[in-house]
Amino acid sequence: MIGVITEQYAKPNTHLYDLGCSLGASLLAMRHGVKVADCTVVGIDNAAAMLKRCQSYVDIDDSIVPVELHAGDVTDFEYKPASVITLNFTLQFIPLDKRHALIKKLYDALLPRWGTDFVRKDLFLMNLSKHCNKNCTGTLSERMAIAI
Repeated sequence: MIGVITEQYAKPNTHLYDLGCSLGASLLAMRHGVKVADCTVVGIDNAAAMLKRCQSYVDIDDSIVPVELHAGDVTDFEYKPASVITLNFTLQFIPLDKRHALIKKLYDALLPRWGTDFVRKDLFLMNLSKHCNKNCTGTLSERMAIAI
C-alpha cells in the first residue's frame, strides 16, 4: 500500500521520508513507488544496527531511486521539502512532550497538494490521527495537536 500511495503522491524534486525505517520494508516500497524524476527516499532510525541491515537491503535492491540513511532522532532531523512521509509504528515512541513539535516540522516540510494548504492539512491530520494512543487526554483538538 505504501508503494501505491507513493506512486500517487510523490512529486518531482522532493524527499520522501520513512521515519523509524528499521530494516527498510516501507522505504523500499516507497522507492519502488516513485514514478517521477529527482526524488530521494530518506530513512531515519535511531538504531545503527537496523540501519546497517537496511543499507544491505538497499544495496541489493534494483531501483535507481537514490536513498539516504540517517542515524538519529527523528525529532532533531532537518527536513527538506517532502511529498510523502511515513511513520509506521514510530509516533508511539516519541515522548508526548515532543510530538507536537515533530508534527509541526513534518507538516511544514510537506508540500501543498492540489494547490491548497487546507486539503494538505486535512489529509495529514486525518492520517496521523490513526496513531493516537491511549495516553491521549483532553479535547479532540488537544489530542490531535499533542498525541497524533
